[in-house]
Amino acid sequence: MGYIKNYDTLAINNDRKIVLDLIEAAYTAIQPQHVFEHNFSIDTDTLKIFDQTFNLKQYERIFLLGFGKGSAGNSKLLEEKLGDRLTEGYDIDVVEDEHFKKVHYTKRNPSPPVC
Repeated sequence: MGYIKNYDTLAINNDRKIVLDLIEAAYTAIQPQHVFEHNFSIDTDTLKIFDQTFNLKQYERIFLLGFGKGSAGNSKLLEEKLGDRLTEGYDIDVVEDEHFKKVHYTKRNPSPPVC
């Protein structure tokens, strides 16, 4: 366990413990690292994303585009998984600040709320 910081304080009975364990499991399941680890793989020249398979020998170059909240972290994971197969990429994120080897990164400040 690790996402619910006050787990021990909240888990005062078995019913609460069950609900907290479910929340922890759900939150773990949606973390980008977990999603990519279980649904994205490269074996030699075969890329598999969920149930789709791509023969990477058919492509001269691979580009990565990312934008929006959280895209920097996701782009970083993809850059690491693709390694030398990645030609170049571009990412724009409003929250995270990330450093890349092949991805050009821009951090945009979110617009102030309109009142």
